[in-house]
Amino acid sequence: MSIINGRQLARKITSQLREAVSKLNSRPRLDILWIQDEENPGSQEATEIYIKQKQRSADKIGIMLKVHKFKDTGEGRDAFDRFKDESGTSLISTIHTLNEAAYVDGIICQIPTPDPNLVLLIREMINVTKDVDGMHPYNYGGFHLTALERHFISPTALAVYEILNSIDFEFKGRKAVVIGQGLVGGSPISQLLLSKEMTVAICHEETTAVDLVSECRSADLIVAATGCPLLVKEKWVKEGAVVVDVGINRDADGNIVGDVDFHAVRHKVSHITPVPKGVGPVTVAMLMRNTILSHMRFHGENGENKDN
Repeated sequence: MSIINGRQLARKITSQLREAVSKLNSRPRLDILWIQDEENPGSQEATEIYIKQKQRSADKIGIMLKVHKFKDTGEGRDAFDRFKDESGTSLISTIHTLNEAAYVDGIICQIPTPDPNLVLLIREMINVTKDVDGMHPYNYGGFHLTALERHFISPTALAVYEILNSIDFEFKGRKAVVIGQGLVGGSPISQLLLSKEMTVAICHEETTAVDLVSECRSADLIVAATGCPLLVKEKWVKEGAVVVDVGINRDADGNIVGDVDFHAVRHKVSHITPVPKGVGPVTVAMLMRNTILSHMRFHGENGENKDN
């Protein structure tokens, strides 16, 4: 059994990205829209931690990162008008400005938001060429329908792929079970594995317990992305399988745990990612890679604006 060190892999990728940025004539820039949820302090605290992780990664690589904080003022026609930053600029105005700004390469909406539907609308408004989260319908749908190189792909899906590549995982013809069909995790992960000619079974909250266990027991690869603490048990996993745990949760004691019962499963598998220090750090690195890719697409390989 081998524990896959996501933090170590992320450091390696970060080093490569830092070298790539050093060769550019201008620095890439990533902007984060943070819709603050003042009625949920726990969510606020967790979001701040996630943003700080992105900031640290950006600083190490040489990417400029700016966070735009929005609070609900209670005034305006809709949420896009009601949410304003400290200067009084509305969310909608900020999105329009960033979409048009040549110096901005990537725009993401930090999740969660107070209203889950709001993040979907925001993603639709972000310029598709700056959608480094791969969540705009153009990128999301295009990823499922056409050549992968033409569209931004979810950093979470890319992280899973990089982790599997790091252990020389053989994709073609093998069976994967993806537990969860979320827009950020399960769905794009499934599509990426399909593109690598794996046989993919997608299980979700309506999958019966019997079917879920049966599918997992025959899988060469299990990817858990449900948000259900310690869901995947030792008896679900076949000997020598690879398990990638995308989930991050807190148990009853407040400890951070994944979707997989790590200590029960680890002795049965060939490779497994821990939580924390597994998929998370690599996901942040993939977000930075997408930002650099956006910069290079617009400015050219050497960071020079093609329109100049």
